[in-house]
Amino acid sequence: MNLISPVLSSRIETLHSMRARDIAETSNRIATGDRFSSDPSKDSAAYRISKRLEIESKFSNSARQNFENAYTLAQQQSDIVAYAESVIKKMNVLAYEATDPTSSDYHREVLDREFQEHSKSLQSLMFDRTFEQQLLDPQSADYIDTQIIYEDEESSSGANVKRVDISALGAKLKLWWNTTDAFSTRDRIQLKQGDRWFFDSGEYLSNDGSGSRRTENINGQIVHGDYFEIDIQPNQISYTSASDNKGNSNSSLAPGYPKVQAPKGDSTVIKVAVNEPGPENINRSNPSGWSWRLSWDVQQIEGPKGVADEKGSLYELLPLGFSTLKGYDITSRVSAANALERSELELKSLRNQIYTLAKTFSEVRLKSEYMGQKNISQNVALGRINDSDLASEYTNLAKNLLLQNVSNHALIHSRLSAENVINLIS
Repeated sequence: MNLISPVLSSRIETLHSMRARDIAETSNRIATGDRFSSDPSKDSAAYRISKRLEIESKFSNSARQNFENAYTLAQQQSDIVAYAESVIKKMNVLAYEATDPTSSDYHREVLDREFQEHSKSLQSLMFDRTFEQQLLDPQSADYIDTQIIYEDEESSSGANVKRVDISALGAKLKLWWNTTDAFSTRDRIQLKQGDRWFFDSGEYLSNDGSGSRRTENINGQIVHGDYFEIDIQPNQISYTSASDNKGNSNSSLAPGYPKVQAPKGDSTVIKVAVNEPGPENINRSNPSGWSWRLSWDVQQIEGPKGVADEKGSLYELLPLGFSTLKGYDITSRVSAANALERSELELKSLRNQIYTLAKTFSEVRLKSEYMGQKNISQNVALGRINDSDLASEYTNLAKNLLLQNVSNHALIHSRLSAENVINLIS
C-alpha cells in the first residue's frame, strides 16, 4: 500500500528533477562566471548583445595585432633607411675628396673602389628579405637610378645573353619573338630577373608551319615575331599572348610551354637568354636565325596589404626607395663632381623618405592604440553582461538545496509512515 497518491508522487519527482537541474546550472554559473553558459533564454537580449560584443572584440584584437605587425615592418624600413643614409654620407665624402685637384689618378681609383663597394651595399639593402615582405622599391625614390643596357654576352652553354638594368622591380614587359624562317627549326627564349627565369617560350617556332609570320607596325617600323606581354611584381606574374600569333611550342622535347613563374624581386636586372639548354638540357650544334625585341614600362610595386582594420578595410604599407648611385664613378674630377652633386640630392631625398616614414609610424601607432583601447572597452562591457551576480546565484543555490533536502525528508518520512501502518494491519 502506498499512502502517497500516484499524482502526488509524480509531482514530487518532477519538482525534485527540476530543482536538481537548477542546482547544476547555478553551480556551473558560479564556477564559470558566465550566467548565459547554460541557459541563454534567461535574458535573450543581453545574450545577443554579449555575442555581438564577443565577435567585435575578436575583430578588434585581430586588427590590433595586424597594426602591431605593420609597426614592426615600419621599424625595419626605418633601420634600412637610416643605414642607407649613413652609407650615402660616406659616398658623399669620398666624392668630395676625389674633387680635390691635388689628388692623383691612383688616389681617385682607390677612392672609387670604396665608392663602388658602398653602391653594392645599397643594392643589397634594396633587396632585403628579412621579413619576407617587399619594403623597398627603387621606383619610390625621388631620384630614379638610370637604366643601363650592357654588352652582349655568351653563356658557358653557348647561349646568347643580353642584360638590361631597368632600375625597377615591377614592370610590364613587351616581347616580340621571331625564330628562323625555316619551317621546322625551333629556338628558345627565356626572360630572367636576376638568376631566376620568369618566362620561358620552350622550343618555339614562330611561323604557322608554312613560313607565314606575324608582323606588326611599331612606330612606323615593321616588327616580325609573335607577341607576349608579361607583368611582373615581386612574387607575382601574369602574361598574355597576341591572338594572332602564328607559332607554337608544340615540341615533344619540351612540352607544356610557354611557362611562367613569379620572380622573387631580388634584382632590377632583366636577362634575355636565347637557346639556353633549359631543364630539358637541349643543346644546339648548328647556329640558327632568330631575332627579338623587348620594351618595358616600369611600375611601382605594391606594399604589404594584409593590414586590416576592424571594418575589414585593407591598409597598405607603402614601400620606400633610394638611389644606389649605380653608374656613377669618381675616377676623375668631373665624374667625382657629378657623383658629389648626385649624392647630395640623394641625401635630401632620404630626408623626405624619413618624413614619409615618420608619418607612417604615427598612423600605424595611432590606429594600433585605438584598436587596443576599443578592444579593452569591448571586453569590459562583455564582462559586465556575462559576469554572474554571485549573491543572487548563491541565494538561489541555497534555496534549491534546502527545498530539495526538505522534499527528500518528507518523502522518506511518508514511506516510513506507510510501512508502520502496514505492519499494524498485518
